Amino acid sequence: QAVLSAYANLRSLYNQTYVRLGEIRSDNTTYSWLSGNPANEKGIDEFSSPLLPENNFLASCWDDSYKTILRCNIVIGRIENIEFNNGDDNVAIKCGRDNDGWKTSCPSENIIIRNCKFKGLHGVVLGSEMSSGIQHVFVENCTYGGYCKRGIFIKTNPDRGGFIRDIYVNNCEFGEVEDLFYVTSMYAGEGMDNHHFTEVHDIYVKDLKCKKVNVAALVLQGTEEKPIYNVTFDNVDVDKAGIGLGFSNTKTIGVSNCNLGGYVGVPSTASAKDGIFDK
Repeated sequence: QAVLSAYANLRSLYNQTYVRLGEIRSDNTTYSWLSGNPANEKGIDEFSSPLLPENNFLASCWDDSYKTILRCNIVIGRIENIEFNNGDDNVAIKCGRDNDGWKTSCPSENIIIRNCKFKGLHGVVLGSEMSSGIQHVFVENCTYGGYCKRGIFIKTNPDRGGFIRDIYVNNCEFGEVEDLFYVTSMYAGEGMDNHHFTEVHDIYVKDLKCKKVNVAALVLQGTEEKPIYNVTFDNVDVDKAGIGLGFSNTKTIGVSNCNLGGYVGVPSTASAKDGIFDK
């Protein structure tokens, strides 16, 4: 994962002693802050203030690590002209998990993904760690270099809170996928007894194409408490699809000039070969 244009916001770390960030990875894994003293090496999951409020050293490590990550989140990022080929998410946009995100008001925002080729697990992913919010993301003029499990995947659940809004997808094409455009507020079935519902709204999809969708072309899964709203699909063409669309707990959804699973021609006229009276 690349951090773009972050240098100016990270200059305060220059010449600091014993600061090192470990790998930042995707869902269900961890990242860590390590000091120069091996005796003080701890995983960031141990820094949580509810667990160790009296430990100033650990609290300081936690604070420094998250400030660094948040500084990276607020930059204007451009991901352009990249040909992806990996076994994980090609582009993953995240912004704090649960309590760690709620403590701040620094969303991941103003991100442009343009002229890229996708091949791997998912093309573009937003979430599920996004409790500080994700907004103003533009995906345009992208195509495929091979198979993707999902083309565009937006995921959250009632553990997360925050918001996902003002997302724009324009002039993108995929070959074969499991799902083409998938938005869920119930990711991994987690947090269904929680109440930190995410606001998901204002998503605009135009000129999206795919040759083959093995499961579902367009999916929107909101919650009763927070339906997904203000989503527009315009000129979405899918040659073959298992399921064209599945919308649940949504409102104000627009679909225009879309063909999901083939194209319908001129209707046939009634004739004897219909065998109406034989059925």
